[in-house]
Amino acid sequence: MKKYMLFILSILFVLTFSCKVDDSATLSGDAYILTFEIDGMVGEAEIDETAGTVVITVEPLDITAVDPVITVSEGATLGAVPELKDGEAVPVSITAENGDIREWQITVNVESGVSFVLDGSKIILQEGRVDSSSSANTDALGGGEPAACYLGELYFFAADKQYDTISAEPADYKWFKPSMKNYPANLSLTENDVHFDYLEVEDSSLVLRVESPYSGPEADISLVISNNGSAGEYIIGTFTLTTNDSSHAITNGYFKLLRCEDDAWGFLF
Repeated sequence: MKKYMLFILSILFVLTFSCKVDDSATLSGDAYILTFEIDGMVGEAEIDETAGTVVITVEPLDITAVDPVITVSEGATLGAVPELKDGEAVPVSITAENGDIREWQITVNVESGVSFVLDGSKIILQEGRVDSSSSANTDALGGGEPAACYLGELYFFAADKQYDTISAEPADYKWFKPSMKNYPANLSLTENDVHFDYLEVEDSSLVLRVESPYSGPEADISLVISNNGSAGEYIIGTFTLTTNDSSHAITNGYFKLLRCEDDAWGFLF
């Protein structure tokens, strides 16, 4: 009887072990990123399953303020997604159904320019300035790339776009045209203690200036420069604007502009 019980227990052990092996063998080891989407994405995401990389390009925007939507292999689990950084690969771990872990690298490249939402309409400025009569001046302006230049006591931002669609909007949008372009504000920048009096939209360009007197509607502006850069690098920041009469507002403002040599734009003025 004792030998019989041992035989039965041995059979049960083998069957139990075999079932466990069979169960684990059916679990998938796939740990792939299938799709990657984010606001402002330009084109499709470049997903390399072999290298385990994802590369995307987005229009000018603050990528720290948007969340990507990522789908992974069936049964797999996506780990925490760290804060995305412009031009830098960030690691993301995916755990397959069978427990295998694979690390992916995600790189987001932000295009240069200026973007913001004006009274609910999204505006993107990505055309720099050139001087058709002088290649030297064109180079000084950033070679046609959206750019910024520090002149004495202030920055000038040049990022243009034709506003045919806005010009066709109701008369209320004429606020955005050069004829009604200046908005006084108390705006401080810690770099060199620069103080801007108002934001100006000049010839479809976003410009920050100091000038007085001014009789237009007052506005509150918030500007934060996260990267001041050196000449040849990028000046990056965010901004908002609200007129004190609440008639207009700029939200989600962002700029990434090539910083030109200081005082290089003197020939423009």
